[in-house]
Amino acid sequence: MFLISMLSPIPTLSEASNSHLLTSAKAGDRILAVTIRKAAEKLHHLMNLRQIIQFHALSFFHLSAPDLLLGMDKG
Repeated sequence: MFLISMLSPIPTLSEASNSHLLTSAKAGDRILAVTIRKAAEKLHHLMNLRQIIQFHALSFFHLSAPDLLLGMDKG
């Protein structure tokens, strides 16, 4: 119970990126000496890849695409 009160409030996906959430989960696993299953490791890796794809899509469509479509001088 004490550990849960130390960790709250737990950040949600809207407050922190997946990288931060996965890193804190891995740190908690190491502190508590917990071994996670292979399926959980694959899920962590999949979540990390999803964030990479989301970041690149955001970067292209919101930052680069207007310059490519409208021209560099239309800022």
